[in-house]
Amino acid sequence: MAFIDTLTDNFDDNSLDAAKWATQVAGTSTIQESDGKIIITPQANGSYYNYLYGQANYDMTGKRVYVQLKQMSGPNTFIGLMMWLSTGNYIEIVVDDGLIKASKQIASVWSDLATLTYNPDDMRYIALRESGGTTYYEYSRNGKTWVTLYSVANPVAVTSLNPNLECSNNDSSSAPGAAWFDNFNIVDNSIPGNMYRRVSVGNGISTNDGVT
Repeated sequence: MAFIDTLTDNFDDNSLDAAKWATQVAGTSTIQESDGKIIITPQANGSYYNYLYGQANYDMTGKRVYVQLKQMSGPNTFIGLMMWLSTGNYIEIVVDDGLIKASKQIASVWSDLATLTYNPDDMRYIALRESGGTTYYEYSRNGKTWVTLYSVANPVAVTSLNPNLECSNNDSSSAPGAAWFDNFNIVDNSIPGNMYRRVSVGNGISTNDGVT
């Protein structure tokens, strides 16, 4: 099985790659790839759960999966990144009503493991990472330097998980807005501090030096 870091998408061609992704929407909610990003718009006035999910499962062992959050949806909604094992069994990192949350659902019992006030500048990227039997819930301002929100012994087996981007109107919001995602497993070098400069390393050789 392929590792999760082999799945990448910058969503720049404005056409959903059917070899990589499928959609599940509720009611009149929509998911589209447009203007270089994924836009998920939940239906208003009801509990509507919407997912862009992988066409295949992936091995997360020793890997990080991450995505850039470009725009939050409206009040009483949440957006996030989920790695799904089976019905009622998954791990996810979400932004929900101004909080970033590390969460899990095991045997259909859902739990918040940690919460922190959401900062859109410092938490441009969200991630899930596995290393040595531990799952790390992470965030980053640039997709390079990561902060751990929470870590725990793997709540689910990580060798065959399905990636999901989600945006849901879970509290019957009348103005759910839309969530924007971009750069799945890709660093956005347009973020301030992610530019590169040519530097000399001697003997007439130069290379790209990341400024973070």
